[in-house]
Amino acid sequence: MSLGMKKQGLHLTGEKSFSYASILLSFLALSIVLILAWYVFDKGDVKPDGAGPAKNAEGLNIDKASANNQQSEVVEVVQKVSKHIMLPQSDVTVVTVTDADLLRSRNPLYFQFVKNGDKIIRYALGLIVYDLEQDIIVDVIRLFPEQVVTGPGSKKTTE
Repeated sequence: MSLGMKKQGLHLTGEKSFSYASILLSFLALSIVLILAWYVFDKGDVKPDGAGPAKNAEGLNIDKASANNQQSEVVEVVQKVSKHIMLPQSDVTVVTVTDADLLRSRNPLYFQFVKNGDKIIRYALGLIVYDLEQDIIVDVIRLFPEQVVTGPGSKKTTE
């Protein structure tokens, strides 16, 4: 009778170790699938040619004024926007949208609310679309480090 119990006990122990191994293997496989899915979906919003939202400088324009006027415009826009949202203390670029349709055609998700004449305040990790006439923030766009590129012709200055 005791021999039968020992066999049964050994058999149960073997089943338990098998179930622990299968649970561990299932958890590992599920983790790998979730990590791959996150990577694929996270990278899915970047265009294959690498043209993210910060790289589309064609529809943006800085007024052809002197450097002092540009700097005063930057300070003025940043002061107005800072009444609505806390801004980071870092380099900032202020550009004026001259061709909203071109921006929307390049990236309809990021520039869906942009219209001609809006100001785009560009920080290291984001864009703020600001309507100067209505004094409202139209959109806040978060950029991730692989998307952040300074566009040509932009004037950077610090606060």
